[in-house]
Amino acid sequence: MWNASRVELKNVLRAIDRSLPWDQLYRGDARACPCCDGHFRALRRFHGRPDARCPRCGALERHRLLWLFLRDDFGLERLRGHLLHVAPEVVFERKFMALPNLDYVRGDLAPQRPGIRRLDVTAIDFPDDAFDLIVINHVLEHVPDDRRAIAELRRVLRPTGVAIMQHPREETMVETYEDDSIIAKADRRKHFGQADHVRVYGRDFFDRLRAGGFNVETRRYADEVSRRDRERFALAPLGSADPGADIHMLS
Repeated sequence: MWNASRVELKNVLRAIDRSLPWDQLYRGDARACPCCDGHFRALRRFHGRPDARCPRCGALERHRLLWLFLRDDFGLERLRGHLLHVAPEVVFERKFMALPNLDYVRGDLAPQRPGIRRLDVTAIDFPDDAFDLIVINHVLEHVPDDRRAIAELRRVLRPTGVAIMQHPREETMVETYEDDSIIAKADRRKHFGQADHVRVYGRDFFDRLRAGGFNVETRRYADEVSRRDRERFALAPLGSADPGADIHMLS
């Protein structure tokens, strides 16, 4: 009964949060969000982090960083072909849909919004070499058979294509920590950091990607952005980037 009441209270608080005009409450010009082009006096606090969440579109630090990379470094707006977006983030959907030269496909295991097709990343319902670009962020730590998922991503990516991803990992750990006997949400939260995570990746994350057939290039792009833009877009300070925001390009 108590747990049910807590869930109901959380749902009410989320509804209230979504209904408030946060972009107006935070209006100003000290901060900006490249994902929605909004300007604010500050960004919202998120999980104890100040200046973390965009008041308009909800983009976090890693979202803002990835969009800057895709726009300014990768040249996404010039790309032609087919794009698969796995577990699509709302903050990127509008950006991707606005690109006229991309055939944009969104897929999720449990679609919550119109236009998103059901997609199991361990059994992708597309033929070989179907996509020129795959974007998949913070997904594999949720997938029990991540090796199969990595092999499937390699299968549907064209030989000339690129998969771009961000995934959390613990750089102090040599080996990934996982235990499929840990099932209860409370136990998973204790061991893996979130109730819906099934592992904590260590430095061998890249070995798994390579074993799946990928060449891997990693960019700590937060350290490549100018100091002005790091402050303007509220990114991580130089040298303190979250490994989960690192950008991995797989080919």
